[in-house]
Amino acid sequence: MHSTVCLGLVGLFAAAGCSGPRQETSSANSAAKRRLTWAGIATSGATAIPLQFEFSEDILSGPMSDGAIAGAIAFPDPITGQLVSMGTIHGKRSGATATWATGTGLTVSGTISGNTFSGSALFPGALGYPDLSTTLNLTRQAP
Repeated sequence: MHSTVCLGLVGLFAAAGCSGPRQETSSANSAAKRRLTWAGIATSGATAIPLQFEFSEDILSGPMSDGAIAGAIAFPDPITGQLVSMGTIHGKRSGATATWATGTGLTVSGTISGNTFSGSALFPGALGYPDLSTTLNLTRQAP
C-alpha cells in the first residue's frame, strides 16, 4: 500500500506537468536571491515520501523585501533514485514561519529553525485516494 500511495502521488505530480525552476527576469532580482536546497521526508503512519525543495528565497531586508519565496519541487524516481522536477513552488516566509504551495495542490507550512524545517504537507487526493496529511521534516543542504 505504501509504495502504491507514493507512486500514485508521484504520478499525480507528473501528470499535472513538470517544469523547472522559475527563471529570474532581471539581474538585480537575481543578485538579491540565493539558492537554498532543503531535503527530507514527509511521513504519515507507514507512508514516507522523500522530497526536495529548491528555493530562490528573497534575502533582502527592509521595505523592499516581501519575504516571497519561489523555486521547484523534486521527487526521487522510485526506480532510478534520480531527482525528477515536479513543478514550481510559490509562497512566503515571515520570520521563522514559511508556507508554500505547488501548482498541483501540495501545500506546506511550518517553522524554520537554523538548518531545519518542521511542519506539515498536505498532498491532494488523486486516482481515488483521499488527501494525505503528513508531517514534514527538512534539512538545509550545504551549497
